[in-house]
Parts: sequence; C-alpha cells; structure tokens
Amino acid sequence: MDDASSEHEDVQPDANYNPDDDVDNQDDDDVQGGDSVPSAPKRRRTSISSHSDAPATQSTATSGTPSKRMRSGSLCRQSPLAQVDSGSLTVADTEIVEVPCPGISSWRHYEILMTFAPSSAHAVHQSTGFPDYAPNKAGGIQPLKQRFILAEVQSLLATEPWTTMFENRVKRLVLHSYSALAPRARMALDKYMRFMEKNASGFWHGGHWFAIDTSTQGGAVMQRERKRQWDALARTVETKQRECVAEGVPSTIFWEAAYWSLPSKPCYWILMNPRSLNNQGNPYSLAEQLDILDCREPARVQWGTATRDEELVGHIPKSVSMSLLPEKARRDNPASRTYD
Repeated sequence: MDDASSEHEDVQPDANYNPDDDVDNQDDDDVQGGDSVPSAPKRRRTSISSHSDAPATQSTATSGTPSKRMRSGSLCRQSPLAQVDSGSLTVADTEIVEVPCPGISSWRHYEILMTFAPSSAHAVHQSTGFPDYAPNKAGGIQPLKQRFILAEVQSLLATEPWTTMFENRVKRLVLHSYSALAPRARMALDKYMRFMEKNASGFWHGGHWFAIDTSTQGGAVMQRERKRQWDALARTVETKQRECVAEGVPSTIFWEAAYWSLPSKPCYWILMNPRSLNNQGNPYSLAEQLDILDCREPARVQWGTATRDEELVGHIPKSVSMSLLPEKARRDNPASRTYD
C-alpha cells in the first residue's frame, strides 16, 4: 500500500494517537490525567482559524484529488482537507485549522492529521472546556515530531512562559463572593494559590503538550522531565482541592477560572508548518505561535486570555446550577487578598 493511501485509510479508532501507545520512543507514554473536583462529561471543542488575525473560517475547498484507493466509509469520516494527500496541500491549506463537523473523526490542523483525543489507562473523558484533540497516530504524530526543533523549544522554555501565565491569570471571582467565604476557607484558597504558583510549569505543560522528538539525548531528557512533572501534579491537584473543601471552601469554586484545574488529558500544541510566514515574511517563531494558540483557546492558560467574563463560564455544563454574579458584585471580588 502506498503512503498516501495508508494515510487516508487509517482513520479507525485504533489509529488514533494514544500517548500510552508510543512506547518505542518513550514519548508521552502512560501519562496520568488530572481529575479535579468539578467533573463533567467529555466535550469536543475545537477552534476554527487560518491565522491569528484572520477571520475564523472553515475549510470547504480542497486543492487536490483524494486517493482512488480510499474507502467510501473513510471518506465520510474525513474533513475536506483530510481527504487530500499531504503532498497536494497548498501553503494556504497548511495554515488552516479545520473544525470537525458531526460525524467527522479525521481532520487537519496546520496540515497535521487530527482526531479526537482517545481514552487512555488514566482518563476516558477530557475535562470539560479543555481542547479535546490529538494527532492521528498513523498520519499525524510523526510529521508533528519533525517540527520539533530542540534548540527552539529550549529557548522558549528558558523564558518560563508559565511565569507569565501565572502573572496574567484570572484574579477575580465571577461565580462566588469572596467576602462570603469564611476566614479558614480564604486561608485554604491562599494555600492553593501558592500550590498553583509552585506548579505553574506543570499546569502550563499540560495545556501546551508538544510532540517531542526523543531521538536525541536532549529530547529524551526533556520528555522524561515533563512526564515526571505531569505525573506528580496529576497525583496531587485533586488532593489539594479536596483539602480546600475540607476547610469550608465550596467545591463549586473550582469552576472559577481563578483557581486552576488540570485537564484529565494533556492538550496537544500543534506547531505550524515551517512554510507559514508572518507579516514580516518570516516563519512564525514559537513565541508568536504560542500567543496565537493561547488567544484562540484560552483554556490552555486557564482562561487567562479571555476578554469577557462570559468566556470564563462558557465551558460549565448546564447541569451545574451556577450563573455569573451581577456585574457590580464582580468588580471588587478578588480570588485572593494575598495574591494580586
């Protein structure tokens, strides 16, 4: 079977990329998932975009001809661009983030073949509100790893983007009144805030899970450290939240964006095709890509890039009987008097 045909046909559920499966390269294998106090059914949320400053559009046109050997059943489950061989995609095609319509299980995100995040040994459902997609194991994960440049990633991590994430976090409550909390509850939440600050790197990595090329020693070391950090945080975050509840904090307060929760599955960061150029005619830097990603999907930075209070609660299931406080009550309603 030729590569193009294989790429299109392998869209069955067992072709989905599962971090637990990639044992040979020890990349993202057997990662544990966070399961914080507020739990809710899986939500399949993706964004539609062709670039940061471009209108959100859905790709409907294709620039090539699907392989003749593709099965009709597979075609029905593929988006327009997923039906096109990678080699036939235009540069414009590779800049599109497709949205999967109902019934679609394979689509392209910056050219990379995607699918819904599969279940793992540690998590069946993604935490509500967080991105719920992953590279397709057959046609997505390897091309994505090829975009991993160790030196560039190391340079980005050296800037500690998680520090910026903590500094720019949501600092107000929009569902609960801080003044109504008992002193011991406030102290417990201050302690949780310290936990967030100390573990900001783990929270950031959980929302920005890039595919690491572990063929080099540096990549392998980076992967091991990230996995260690993620596993430790996944084992701890729920315990910390329950400790707050034991001190009189309402469990519903962890629906507030101000108090971070860990997604049950890492949220993949799909790097752009190197052929994509910014307004200056240069390939997008990782810092530029990070800004685009975080603005498009605020959940990755715990809603720190949201511009309206409504965005902070849009992910909460209707089964949770909560609503925004009146606007006046939200103005002077800090998540902490200690952390500002």
